[in-house]
Amino acid sequence: MSLISREAPLQIETDVHPGIRFLTFNNPATKNALTLPVAAAYQRELANIKGDPDARVIVLGAKGDCFSAGGDFQFLEDRHLDAPERNRVVMKRFYELYLQIRDLNLPIVAAVSGHAIGAGLALALAADLRIVAARAKLGLTFVGLGLHPGMGATFFAERAVGTQRATWALLTGAKFSGEEATAWGMFLESLPQEEVVERAVQIANQMAHQSPQAIKTTLRTLRRRDADRLESALWQEALGQSNCYGHHDFGIGLDAVRNKKKPKYP
Repeated sequence: MSLISREAPLQIETDVHPGIRFLTFNNPATKNALTLPVAAAYQRELANIKGDPDARVIVLGAKGDCFSAGGDFQFLEDRHLDAPERNRVVMKRFYELYLQIRDLNLPIVAAVSGHAIGAGLALALAADLRIVAARAKLGLTFVGLGLHPGMGATFFAERAVGTQRATWALLTGAKFSGEEATAWGMFLESLPQEEVVERAVQIANQMAHQSPQAIKTTLRTLRRRDADRLESALWQEALGQSNCYGHHDFGIGLDAVRNKKKPKYP
């Protein structure tokens, strides 16, 4: 089984929806963790879409009950043992591997039909439009692990829900439902899980039938107005995470995850 597939979770065929390209995480056994091997497959699929003259819209989804649980545990352990100056560069590059989807200048509709935690939720927030399962569990839970938020979480969350709600989510690490997140403006709509992909496809179809040139130029304007702020936020997050990785608090957080217990920070 490949790590990334353009096959939709509900078996929606691409030839039925001209112009739509499905980019679907399909490793539910790992809760669709954002690993380096997945990133490599992700890059290959994005290259295929970039070279596809008929591509108009990307639907980003996942198989299983979890859109993505965020970072891979082994990757986090490796960062804990690495030097801060190296970790800053490693993390900035890691963010870029996944956020490069925004460089294709195609609209992205995130179909979050399962739980999205940490970097997994941040990646969903990077999409231009987002549909979520009403009962999905969501959270930017970095601080509970003893870690500064990453993957553009500080930028995308504030842009989606405003300063107060974003600050609350980022500093408490609280979990919330898809229905709650939609009420705050983080998602366009919340629906029963089985309807999420279908609705994302409906919206993608609406965009796919508009003028490609008009869509691309409008999208470029929408994204570029905040490009410098996003780049600055990513570097600041990489610095923040590099300062946390070697700290004993992060060791406590890792140990808590490893032993499935609640961390107790001194």
